[in-house]
Amino acid sequence: MEDAKGIHLTKTTFLLIIVFTILATYALSNFYYSNDFPNTLEKAQSPKAATNQEAYTDRAKIEELKSRFSDYVAGPRDYTPIWERTASIAALIEDERYQEADDALQAIREQSEIKYWGYSPFAVFVSGLSDSQLNNENYLNHLNAWIKANHSSIPRLLRAIHYFNLAWISRGEDFRSRTRDDQYRNFLDHFETAMEDINKVIEMDPTLPLGAYWKLKILGSKGNSPEMDQAFEHAIQSFPDYYPLYSIRLNTLQPKWGGSIEQMINFVDYHAGGKPTSPHFKALYLELFADLVASMSTRCRSFSEEQKPLCLQAEMMRVLSVELNENIRHALELYHHIDKIAYSEKLKSFFYDLTSCKCGNRFSLLYFDMAAEIVGNENQLSIKDTSGNNYALDHAIGVYWNRNNHPDNAEKFYIRALKDIKHTTFPTAEDRDQALGRIFDSLSSLANTQKDYPAVIAYQDMAEHLGGPYRAGFSHLKCGAYDQLGWLNQAKTCYDTQINHGPDIDNYFWRGLTNKKMHHYQDAISDLTKVADVSSDYSQSAVIHMSVIYGDLNQFKEEVDLLNKYDYIFDEKVSIPSSIAIAYNNRCYGKMQLKAYKEALADCNDSIRYGDIPDAFAKQRKLLEILGESK
Repeated sequence: MEDAKGIHLTKTTFLLIIVFTILATYALSNFYYSNDFPNTLEKAQSPKAATNQEAYTDRAKIEELKSRFSDYVAGPRDYTPIWERTASIAALIEDERYQEADDALQAIREQSEIKYWGYSPFAVFVSGLSDSQLNNENYLNHLNAWIKANHSSIPRLLRAIHYFNLAWISRGEDFRSRTRDDQYRNFLDHFETAMEDINKVIEMDPTLPLGAYWKLKILGSKGNSPEMDQAFEHAIQSFPDYYPLYSIRLNTLQPKWGGSIEQMINFVDYHAGGKPTSPHFKALYLELFADLVASMSTRCRSFSEEQKPLCLQAEMMRVLSVELNENIRHALELYHHIDKIAYSEKLKSFFYDLTSCKCGNRFSLLYFDMAAEIVGNENQLSIKDTSGNNYALDHAIGVYWNRNNHPDNAEKFYIRALKDIKHTTFPTAEDRDQALGRIFDSLSSLANTQKDYPAVIAYQDMAEHLGGPYRAGFSHLKCGAYDQLGWLNQAKTCYDTQINHGPDIDNYFWRGLTNKKMHHYQDAISDLTKVADVSSDYSQSAVIHMSVIYGDLNQFKEEVDLLNKYDYIFDEKVSIPSSIAIAYNNRCYGKMQLKAYKEALADCNDSIRYGDIPDAFAKQRKLLEILGESK
């Protein structure tokens, strides 16, 4: 990795830096200021100030907020939402009515077409069904039986996706160097099984776009490779207008997956430069720019938070050009040439990705300003008339403010996005409701950062009504809010729902902690074991919490056996020092109670080596006394 301090800038690059800095500063000034609000950020009125929250109980606050926004969620539906239709198909599978499930999915496939960013609506149903069944221990058995009973590509497709998901649960999202060897072996086993199934799907049903899509998705798990390149070329011969194929291939060309910046740029120039066969392919330039920022941010990860923006700016100036900037503008101008709702969602996705790192704020602001000019959006905080604004762009700007720790401004743009939807015509009522639900999810996330748990529950109730019981990254927030308010029965029921409808293994961890608080220790251990057995951000914590439960129950042999079983908790490659210190400290305690004093002392010494836990020092002194007396 090159040190940014050692970068030598050419005259052209230096001028580009000045130009982009001036443009970004201009965008920033438009973002913050207006003639009638020259020096400070306008603060939107928060629900707390508007409702005098102190006068209400938590439950009253929930009902008051839901009443305030009732116009957005009131009224009966005139459609059956996708999540309910997906649940009906899942019920058929659970009841072993495989032919009926196959017929239902085939009927949806016949209604589907490749358009813009996907194969709709079939891809949505398949993904929703797969996500909802990942935690169903009987699902794989049902798929196996379905394959035996019915010569259809659909159950094999579902099984390939299931094994792909299991592969990533086994591996986790961390770098390979921090992945346990046993988990990586499981990952490879599931990967091979998924590949066998998806190749069979393509053989059985070569006209199914999802066969090609999922083959690339599965191969992408291993990054850039000749096999991936060959599969991509074959896929686009069969489905040249299927945008997701190009998106997956571009992602695997990132340096972290074995590609290069040059390959990324050449790929997008080849498939989206000039006048592509499909005009919406210009959007690949938006993905390219977001991927470039992500790749350069990785190069700058060793810098301090203050230095990262300068590092990123210097790294980006290596690849920025007038041509790239113009292609991004052309991509943004697609808004006026294709379906506005479909493109609005794509635009929001671009800004979500671009704003994920604060170090890229100058670039985010530059393109927020460019998009606003093209779309006709008023991005200024103090503008009164925003009747012509785009809901997706205002939503994305709200996310930007939230990520930059300006909650009042974030809330203002989220509310503005809700109002935008009122003057926006959507293809279907369900499309409108999904967009509304995503904004309420963002409002709940904002309330969660402010520890306003009644508001989290209120916004989540509305989001669930509009978007279904599971919404990745958000729907678990209500469970945590219940827990924080001490409503443990509601929290447990909420986590039950999340586990039954979504794929997130982390919900087992949080339900385990809720069970622990309720003194349902065996249920807690059962949940936490599921997390400890896979690669999760919470695997180490799950092991530690289980050891504490056994210690509290005076089951010291079980405590020691547990920590010996999950010995990765002591591995510097996969565990952080503080977790290692706690694990050694807990095992020291268990061994003390079992009178294995020498082994206990060795563990306490190791705990002190990795951390500064006062209890470890106290036990160390006690053990030295005991061992001294025994001599």
